[in-house]
Order: sequence, then structure tokens, then C-alpha cells
Amino acid sequence: FPDPQWPWVIGMYLPEDDYLGALKNNRVNNYLITFVISVLASILILFIARSIAKPVVGLQRYAEDISAGHFDRDKERLLSQYSLREVSETAARFDGLMVELDCANAHRQEAEESLRQKENQYTTLAENLKVGVFRVSREGNILSANPAFAPMLGYTTVAELKKHNIVSFYCNSDDRKQLLNALQTNRFVDNWDFQLKPIGQDDPIWVSMHARVKDRSSDCYTEGILENITARKHSEEMLILSE
Repeated sequence: FPDPQWPWVIGMYLPEDDYLGALKNNRVNNYLITFVISVLASILILFIARSIAKPVVGLQRYAEDISAGHFDRDKERLLSQYSLREVSETAARFDGLMVELDCANAHRQEAEESLRQKENQYTTLAENLKVGVFRVSREGNILSANPAFAPMLGYTTVAELKKHNIVSFYCNSDDRKQLLNALQTNRFVDNWDFQLKPIGQDDPIWVSMHARVKDRSSDCYTEGILENITARKHSEEMLILSE
């Protein structure tokens, strides 16, 4: 008591459990309840996280498949069945996109196969022609040719012929200049007759050219057909002489 007339201190003794036992028990129960709730919440959060992460990972795999060009219709596409509306709608769009890309890829493969067959047909046709088929750069380098083109200039293979510049076979350098001027002006020539000097032969040959200029982003080249008309020229000369 604070009163100086009664300077007493009164103490009380009682068993702790009689006064705090219920609080201790309640605290233990609270710990257990809190632990159970935490475990359940963790499980629920993990489930929600997996339910969100799994479709996101699936969307990522979709994107990887698209970027890699892999379109497999037989692959399981279950993302559109998720209960999350945003995820299901996005997945459904991805499903539609994959189907469209798969169809486009199939059409592209069909077009490539058709183009490959046509190229093979044209290649076979060019290789079997008796006239020379060529592709020459503006500088005169022989880029490609069919097998009939090489014997016209005295070589057995196209590989040997490609080591030489086409300008070296011209009998008259002015013919080359006139040809380039005509190609530059008209972009094509038809029945362009001039003389070439094959390697290892004393007499030149007459050839007739049908050619077109092709422009690409990096360079310009000429492609066309070259026919040996030496026999026809000789026949014309003999006819003129006989007349």
C-alpha cells in the first residue's frame, strides 16, 4: 500500500496451472491450429501455383515449338481445358494458331516438294538438250551450264569450262561489247549470231544466242540458250555462192 500509515506489502501464492493453465493449453492449441492452417495454405498455394505455372510452361513450349518450326497435331493440347479463363482463352488461341501454322507448314512443304519436282524436271530437260544452256555473270564468269555447253567450246566437262571466262572464247571483242549494250538496253536478245573460238580448234564456230538479263539483290547475270549454227551458216554461204 502506498499509504505511509500502512506500509504493507501483501503477496499471494497460488499454483501457476490454476491461473495460467488454460492459457497455456490454449496457446498450444493455437500453435497446432496455426501450423495446420499454414500447411493447408502452403498446399493450396502450391496447387494454385502449379495450376498457373503448368499452362504457362505449356505456352512456353508452344512458343518454342513455333519458333523451332515443329507442328505436331498428335501432341496433347489440354491447356484449353483449364479452369482459369485467361489461361484457357490464351491456350485456345495458341491451339488455333498451332493448327493454322501446321496447315500452313503442310502447304509450304507441298509447295516446296512441287517446286523441287519442277526443278528436277527442268534440270533433267536442260541436261538432255542438245543446245547449250548457260548462266554467265556480267564479268563473263560461267556460273552454271548444262553438259552440252562444254563440248561446244572444246571441253569435256562443265567443271573444266567454268575455270575459264567466256570472253576468252570470243573471236571478236566488239561482239562482246555489242552484246552487253543490247542486253543493257533491251534486257534480252534473240537470234543473236556471233562467232566463238573453241579451245583446241583452228576454225571458229557460229552460234546463235537467246538470252535474258536477271537481276538479283547482290549481282546481275545473263542466262539463256546457245545453239551451234555453223552447219547452217555454211549451207547459207554455199547457197549464196551457188546463186
